[in-house]
Amino acid sequence: MEQKTKQAAARQTAELEGVIKRILDIDAKARSVTAGAQSQRLQAEQSIADRKQSMRDKYREEARRRIDIVRQEEEKMAEQALTRAREGQADKLEALDRAYKENADRWAEEIYKRATEV
Repeated sequence: MEQKTKQAAARQTAELEGVIKRILDIDAKARSVTAGAQSQRLQAEQSIADRKQSMRDKYREEARRRIDIVRQEEEKMAEQALTRAREGQADKLEALDRAYKENADRWAEEIYKRATEV
């Protein structure tokens, strides 16, 4: 009977050791899976951060390009407006010059008359 008890105890010990070994194997696997998941999560976070920075850079460059286009268009329009203003000024100056040439003597005489009447 004692032999059977020892055998039963040995069997129980072996079974218990087997269960403990399986638990330890499962724990090791779980740690490995957790470490892999953690690594993937960190890689995904870095990938997202890289994509965000890339998108920011892309949009910033596009905005700069658009600003340059608008600046060039505005400068062109301002130059055209300035040219038109200069042409208008030249036309007015020519008209004033013509009026002076046509009326200079009469104006001088009128100014002299008014100045001497006082």
